[in-house]
Amino acid sequence: MASYWRPTQWFSADGELALTHARFIDTSTGEDRIPNSIPIMFSGGVNLGAQGVAPGWFAGARVRMFANSPLEETETVRGRDSVAIARRTGRSPSIA
Repeated sequence: MASYWRPTQWFSADGELALTHARFIDTSTGEDRIPNSIPIMFSGGVNLGAQGVAPGWFAGARVRMFANSPLEETETVRGRDSVAIARRTGRSPSIA
């Protein structure tokens, strides 16, 4: 699921969410997990100022989250959640 919103020329926001329920078929119960299949992923961000090819100052921030996932089929060993936060600022030159 994704949503993008740009109410003005100088502000935009977006968010993406993915949910999965990955399982092997034709295996015994309790040994059906798919290793490294991420059950929840979220990504979202905001942008301020100049956007696209528009000249001027801009700033933005983004967060990405991946939920823990099974590392083997029985799910007795799981990976850790992962969160990444990024920001950016800058100035786009005017093109004449």
